[in-house]
Amino acid sequence: MTLRTVSSAAALAAAAVLAGCSGTKPVQLWRDPTAQGTYQKVMVAVIGVDMATRRNTEEVLVKRLGPGAIASYQVIPAGEEKDVEKLKATLHEAKFDGLLVLRLMGVDQEITTTTYAGTANVYGYWGYSYTAMYAQPMVDVRKIAKIESRLFDVAAEKPIWAMVTETVDPSKREVIIDEVTELVVEELAAAKLLAGKK
Repeated sequence: MTLRTVSSAAALAAAAVLAGCSGTKPVQLWRDPTAQGTYQKVMVAVIGVDMATRRNTEEVLVKRLGPGAIASYQVIPAGEEKDVEKLKATLHEAKFDGLLVLRLMGVDQEITTTTYAGTANVYGYWGYSYTAMYAQPMVDVRKIAKIESRLFDVAAEKPIWAMVTETVDPSKREVIIDEVTELVVEELAAAKLLAGKK
């Protein structure tokens, strides 16, 4: 499965705007073109984080998704999250038709160096570079949190939608949860995969 990368020009423009400020943006988006219909009952699962963050994020998502969405922590007992057979049995017995999984891919550090060209005249630039006024390169260090979201078709046992988001300079957990969950619901609604979402 190949994720479609948002256009290079748009990505570069977004990077320029986001330099030095926070925000969450989708950087990869994919939808199975053969997927038909909407999903009525979806289990929401958040993995790769601590239990408190998992419960909090799942609850926010369930609230935004509305009726038909159920948090995984309510049906998958603590300590049994890795039991694949238990998950499969739960999904089928409870008649879930969709499984929405959010996964923290990691937090990367990005270092950007900006230099200055000086004057347009070659001799002026030469002299300018040796003066005390020469501007030293500016170094910008940013942290980028990457989160992957996937919606699976339970009956077909395959992904039918996926998105990767990046949050620049994440400061508070609540802010990331709010921004990421909002984007997930917006994009799923735009893809017309959720019942009752337009």
